[in-house]
Amino acid sequence: MAVKPEDDFQGYMENIAQREVDEREMEEMFERHRVWRETTWGGFAVRQIQALANHFEPFFQAVADSMRDEDSAGSILFMTIIRLLVIFISIAMFYLAAHLVQTFIGTEYVVEEEEIVVIDGDEDEVADKNERSSRDKKDK
Repeated sequence: MAVKPEDDFQGYMENIAQREVDEREMEEMFERHRVWRETTWGGFAVRQIQALANHFEPFFQAVADSMRDEDSAGSILFMTIIRLLVIFISIAMFYLAAHLVQTFIGTEYVVEEEEIVVIDGDEDEVADKNERSSRDKKDK
């Protein structure tokens, strides 16, 4: 199989044309995205979130720099706080899930009834009736 010098550039012009088409499509997509950001409520929300992130970027950058040094006291303290926070959030999520399951399943209600018998009369009659009723229970 012989190598022809013209084979090195086979498809070169098609690749350049395809690359130009891809670049135009990318520019059109960026232009549509810019228009979306400037003319819609969703774009407004995205701009506000990005502005907030840009405002706090120095803080996040400082935290990331402090995390690179693993031997400093601040880094150890920060990691400990993060770990505790993750544990507490996990526990809270577990309780929330348990509460939701209990809400869907429901709870068991136990109704206890007490009977109160009011007997009118003097104490001798009440004692006599109690004695008779307890005797009746023993005889049965």
